[in-house]
Amino acid sequence: MANVDSYSTKGVYAGRLKAALEMLKEASPKVLLDIGCRDFGLQEKFYRYSDKVYVADVDYGVLPAALRRDVFPVNADGCKLPFKTESFDGVLLAEVIEHVPNALEMLKECSRALKRNGYLILTTPNKQRIASYIRKLAGREYRLPYQVHEGPGGWHVREYSKKDLENDLHKAGFKVVSWKSTFFGISFSDKIPLGTIKHANKFLKYNATLAVLAQKAEI
Repeated sequence: MANVDSYSTKGVYAGRLKAALEMLKEASPKVLLDIGCRDFGLQEKFYRYSDKVYVADVDYGVLPAALRRDVFPVNADGCKLPFKTESFDGVLLAEVIEHVPNALEMLKECSRALKRNGYLILTTPNKQRIASYIRKLAGREYRLPYQVHEGPGGWHVREYSKKDLENDLHKAGFKVVSWKSTFFGISFSDKIPLGTIKHANKFLKYNATLAVLAQKAEI
């Protein structure tokens, strides 16, 4: 795995990258579907464990024109995937589910697209992160929905707690394999974090980002 220090980011972003790489290495899906891969330049680091990758986004314009020979762009809505049932060994949802009006529908569609025993690799902001409590005390808490970027899907419409996310995963036909630690603390910017990645596993419930590896359950 790449050392997180090799990235220009720190704090929340670096912890999220580290967790995603750990989960992808563990799953090592030969054929991977990456849904909502807006930040492609960064996401491409995730594809080292796969032989073929389909990158999908509702905003096709954010996908680069030049891609690796084993990476294929698709204009697609994650809630209505244009793929046959059991097409993929893994599905990656990195900072996507918080943008989707019907998250459970998306999770069920991911399950449908996954092969038997396929893996879901998911990261999303943690509703119970320390920064949320601090913002609430200061009277500056985020009010859902709130905008994070321009273009389609640029708003956060929900945030999950660890318990709530696990419940929705079960409803969608997944079993949790493991939770990964990300970053514990607050980050005024990715260059000035106040917290820890190394010891974040001691405070998993309050990490800045939830990171979960789930597997399609046997029917």
